[in-house]
Amino acid sequence: MQKHLLNQSLTLASYHRAMNLAATPFPPKLDNGFTLVELSVVLVIIGLILGAVLLGRDLIKAAEIRAAISELSTIQTAIVMFEDKYKGIPGDMDDATSHWPGVTSNCNEDGFFGSSDVAQDQEGGYLWHHLGLSGLYKSFKRPNAANYSHNYGVNTPQILPNTAAVGQRRIASFLRYGTTSNYIQLGKYNSSTGGSILCPSIDANTAYLMDTKMDNGNPSSGNILAYAASSTCTAAPPTCTDYTGAGDDFLQPSGSLNYAFTKPAGSCRMAFLIFP
Repeated sequence: MQKHLLNQSLTLASYHRAMNLAATPFPPKLDNGFTLVELSVVLVIIGLILGAVLLGRDLIKAAEIRAAISELSTIQTAIVMFEDKYKGIPGDMDDATSHWPGVTSNCNEDGFFGSSDVAQDQEGGYLWHHLGLSGLYKSFKRPNAANYSHNYGVNTPQILPNTAAVGQRRIASFLRYGTTSNYIQLGKYNSSTGGSILCPSIDANTAYLMDTKMDNGNPSSGNILAYAASSTCTAAPPTCTDYTGAGDDFLQPSGSLNYAFTKPAGSCRMAFLIFP
């Protein structure tokens, strides 16, 4: 009898233990990673962020190009108005000292921004000084008389980031230009040459977009020209155009070259025709 009661007690105890275990929740399963859905959501968010960054960069570049085009148009208008008012080209006048107090030198008034590569550095710098004195454009300091170096934002306008703007007349040895053309050239002066050599500073994509919006999209023809410039620049050999031969790319025939989009590190020097 006692044995029977003991067995019943053990059976009831076992039952209660089993019931207690069944009622006790299992410990939570540890999660060792992300599900595919979670990973997909993260990738979508990253993609949206990158897209917004790239779009913002493109919008900034487009705004820079629109501002540069507008500024070049303003400059061209100011030069034409200056010529009509003073019967001479700013920077080229032989009677500048009689128009504005403090001006101590005159130029040769031959109708060009310089008659040679040396003279254009002088007259191309005085161009902005004279325009500012006339009130037809922003005011800039007179360029350094020692080497006529041009510092963007100080002696010349900064039409594009890190570029100087200089008035130049190209001579016959530059095959694309002819002998009677006045241009505004954009580039960055090379400090190793005393600030007298204008070198490339505009990437080929920007140059192409400006050329396409304002002209024919070809770097070696039309009213807008682009090239890698002289071998005295640190950017040689040419990286602005698809020219692969020896020598400088600006010496090649008109219309023979294209912009070099396959050279992302390449830079251009640009020339904008003001008037023939």
